[in-house]
Amino acid sequence: MNQAPVIQTQQIEIDACWKTKGIYGDRSCPKLVLHTHCRNCEVYTEAASRLRDQFYVQDTDEQSSIVSRNTRHTAKQQTQRHIIFRLEQQWFAIPSRYLTEVTLPLVVRAVPNRHSKVLLGVCNVRGQLVPCLSLHRLFSIAESSTATARMLVLSHPSGALVVSVDQILEITPLDHSVWNNNAMNSGTALGQVSVAVAQHKAYNLTLLNAETLLSLMLKELQ
Repeated sequence: MNQAPVIQTQQIEIDACWKTKGIYGDRSCPKLVLHTHCRNCEVYTEAASRLRDQFYVQDTDEQSSIVSRNTRHTAKQQTQRHIIFRLEQQWFAIPSRYLTEVTLPLVVRAVPNRHSKVLLGVCNVRGQLVPCLSLHRLFSIAESSTATARMLVLSHPSGALVVSVDQILEITPLDHSVWNNNAMNSGTALGQVSVAVAQHKAYNLTLLNAETLLSLMLKELQ
């Protein structure tokens, strides 16, 4: 059985000047006169590119994703809190322990020379540049609108990742013992991350394996 890829990171130092002398600092940078905002500056764009480049994937048969090392001790728990969200007409749930925060839509700045359609760009989350990815594109779900209702900031040992969703329902405990584990089993990204389905209130939910999802998302940064 193939193991999930191990996500490694290269230690790349980034001078976050936008937090010291830029728009989020004392605004002493002379480039602000020309660019008005740090996101329009070539230094900010270069930092976004270097942020993307710090992630790389190494396949191994000996280990699963490094995310699992921090969460394996909770695998046997039957009831866990999940955040329930919608992409178009489909409802999904992931364990809330992977969630850092929910935000209103953030400005997404494109990354130069990106090769993945799933990677939308980078967002500024509390002064930090964070990769923003599209779950719609990753799961091959057609988008009926370009409007984003909310963004989820997901946690990973290597850094945060941002995804956009169409609606947040709630964060609530879900009992895994009553879930149907006969989730889709296909070669698609959605098939790889789907582990169970269930009825919750009036909604049909698909439970996502957050570790596998994070691994697939990080591969899109290559």
